[in-house]
Amino acid sequence: MIQRLLISGFSLGAIATIAFAAHATLASSTEDKTFEDLEISLQVSGPEEELAVLIAMEVLEEFTGVDVMDPDGNMVLELRSGFYNGLGECVLETRSGLDQGFGDYPAGPYRVAAYARDGTVYQGIANLSHELPSRPQIVAPLSGTYPAYQGLQLQWNALEAERVRVEVDGALRSMDVWLPGSETTFPLPASMMTPGAEYKLTVTALAANGNRIEVEHLFWVDR
Repeated sequence: MIQRLLISGFSLGAIATIAFAAHATLASSTEDKTFEDLEISLQVSGPEEELAVLIAMEVLEEFTGVDVMDPDGNMVLELRSGFYNGLGECVLETRSGLDQGFGDYPAGPYRVAAYARDGTVYQGIANLSHELPSRPQIVAPLSGTYPAYQGLQLQWNALEAERVRVEVDGALRSMDVWLPGSETTFPLPASMMTPGAEYKLTVTALAANGNRIEVEHLFWVDR
């Protein structure tokens, strides 16, 4: 079973998530049917003293089993549901041994075999890349600050990314918007702000290969 992952020379710092995503289209040699965009993701989340590796796979309920082999032919994931109604979504987690580099997850094509309830085997290739977008750094509002809710401008560093996702979550209102990777600011509508309320701001940099880095922190709106 997959055990280790290290981001060499890359400090997670505050609460952050680094996710490596690989997508596959599954097809059968006997059935005129495909399953598009099956995703396998390897995630490292922090803070650093609480690093965890998540192996997440979105599996359609029609599948009762999934095997994944790495580019070297090693079986890195073998799942069986034990139930006729399928696997659904699966997340595995480990908190040990984050010291072996990318050896357990080499870049390249991963072979995926998914077993349907009727016995049909679907196969596909998911290409895993180690290339990451640049890491977001939230410039404004700073963590733990109390900015005025009128004219509040969200700001982050310039990124090498395909797209940027900005999420603001509050007790009463939330916002989720995707922007081009070249954007570094977004005006926060005063109408969604409640004076004195707490908000969580998350900025995610998404690469063209599906890999992403997201950072988050809290701020409070001034009364």
